[in-house]
Amino acid sequence: MAPEAEKDSLIKSIQKATKILAAFSNEEPELGVVELSKKLGLYKSTVFRFLKTLQEEDLVRRNPENGKYRLGMRLFFMGSIAVNQLDIVSSAKPYLKELQELFSETVNLFIYDNGNVICIDRKESPRQVTTRPRGLISPPHCSGAGKAVLAFLPPREAEQIIKEKGLPPYTKKTITDPFLFNEHLKEIRRKGYAIDHEEYEDGLTCVAVPLMDFKARVAGSISISMPTERLTEVLLVRISQALLDVSQKISCELGYLQTSSK
Repeated sequence: MAPEAEKDSLIKSIQKATKILAAFSNEEPELGVVELSKKLGLYKSTVFRFLKTLQEEDLVRRNPENGKYRLGMRLFFMGSIAVNQLDIVSSAKPYLKELQELFSETVNLFIYDNGNVICIDRKESPRQVTTRPRGLISPPHCSGAGKAVLAFLPPREAEQIIKEKGLPPYTKKTITDPFLFNEHLKEIRRKGYAIDHEEYEDGLTCVAVPLMDFKARVAGSISISMPTERLTEVLLVRISQALLDVSQKISCELGYLQTSSK
């Protein structure tokens, strides 16, 4: 095989392996050969061959009970290295601890990446928690962290995310009407913070604020989550103000320069 042809073949193989790994999600944590073949438009023999190699490298693992595959722990360790290199983690870490100690509730740190809102750090509440956030990736339209990001993205980018992901109901309180949701985003921008009042999970309420970077773009968000029964109006005022203060401090550390529009 000629050098250029060999190079092209290698690149295509890497692309296929990457697509296979990217096919797994919180909604579909386990996938079989047939499912991956249909989802990616690849031959079953090709998918099987790649999965075998990925399994040898512990990038995927096979469930012996159903024969399906899931992501391997090596990816977790690789992801941890990448996360630890993010400035947002080191900038936010002391504030996560400060907020957790101040309110004794769970504090979550999220990054925004290509339409996804991903939890990368969390300080758990020392108090009894009857319900917890699900998964590492939060839906942008009904989680506090997601809405705090979505509201402060460029309008066209936010519209594209909503168009691609839709407004599926997670609970009876999820906002699924496009007009009402856009009005809701306007309210979040006015207040500076978002509230997920049992829109993502029954019994769970989250208050979240965006984090801005040196390009004046949303880098992520930080939220405080707790059982709904524990959040009073007085506590909401205290939490929202504390989050807004922390958001400003972290954003400044990320190089964000807030300018007045007056």
